[in-house]
Amino acid sequence: MKMRSAIVLGLVIATSLICFGQAVPAAETPGRVYEAWGGFSKLRGDFGTDKKATGWTGGVGVRFNRFLGLDATASGNYATADGNRATYVYALLLGPRVTVPVWRLSLFAHGGVGMARWRRAGWNHVGIPQNPPDTSLSIAKSFGLGADLRLTRRLSLRLLEADYIQTTFMTGRNGLISTGLVYRFK
Repeated sequence: MKMRSAIVLGLVIATSLICFGQAVPAAETPGRVYEAWGGFSKLRGDFGTDKKATGWTGGVGVRFNRFLGLDATASGNYATADGNRATYVYALLLGPRVTVPVWRLSLFAHGGVGMARWRRAGWNHVGIPQNPPDTSLSIAKSFGLGADLRLTRRLSLRLLEADYIQTTFMTGRNGLISTGLVYRFK
């Protein structure tokens, strides 16, 4: 049942982008703009005994007009519990983005569907793996809000991006907070 709702959500997103991606007349559309971003992230969730993990986030996106776009985002977050067990959480998501430009700020809301992987491994006192690692692969869904501050014509600072992520291996409140730099290719 979960797979069916993920497929339906993907079809709705794709149809929306096809129907509304070019809704603004060509004379008013500034053209497609491509972006790449990367930065620091902090994941808070219930994925075993670890509650907080730090790591990286990055992605690429295309803006069809001033308001609508499509983003692909990847993130990796890491935590250590008891000094000898490490937890890794990776996510790869694809989805639409709606942007509202205000002065030098770009306020945005976005969602995504993709895959997430959780892995936990342990070591003994000399750094040799103790047990086979625990691992899980899941469909991931996310939605969130954020704000970019334009520094130059091509460079922006991602002030904040806050996302809610849902997977089968993370239960409870799962939030991803990130910040970083955004580079625009025109």
